[in-house]
Amino acid sequence: MARFPVPQIMLALALLAVDGCGSWQSSAGVRIEAQQFTQAYGELESKADVAAIMELFKREPDVTFVVDGELTRGWDAIHTSTDELVGKEGRYKVDYGSIDVTPLGNSHALVVAPYTKTAVADSIAIKMHGALTLVLEKKDGRWRIIHQHESSQATD
Repeated sequence: MARFPVPQIMLALALLAVDGCGSWQSSAGVRIEAQQFTQAYGELESKADVAAIMELFKREPDVTFVVDGELTRGWDAIHTSTDELVGKEGRYKVDYGSIDVTPLGNSHALVVAPYTKTAVADSIAIKMHGALTLVLEKKDGRWRIIHQHESSQATD
């Protein structure tokens, strides 16, 4: 039986209902921009560029970040948890599979993508597979993450 991420679906529907404001943009345009944003996000993660990564998050206390069931709320708290990437330049790589985008009006998008994260330690590469979900908001011409959820598959 399929499990649906009820909170994410409810958030998406709520955003769709209130997103009549702002400039008009085609669904195709939203998809392309959100896919490019997500690719850039993965590249920054691979570079372990914490400052640039944090520029992609909405700088508000209501932004959320969930990784394998652990919830972090607020830009400051997310920044603190992201600091663990510092010093890992060249030892960490993120690759996204097909990046699916569901436009939620003109200024919001839901992004879902499978990922492979590779960490290198002592010349040994460890791969982790999982899925990424982003809820993006476009304001003042820039996309920002307002919610991120990652879940990884258990390794054997």
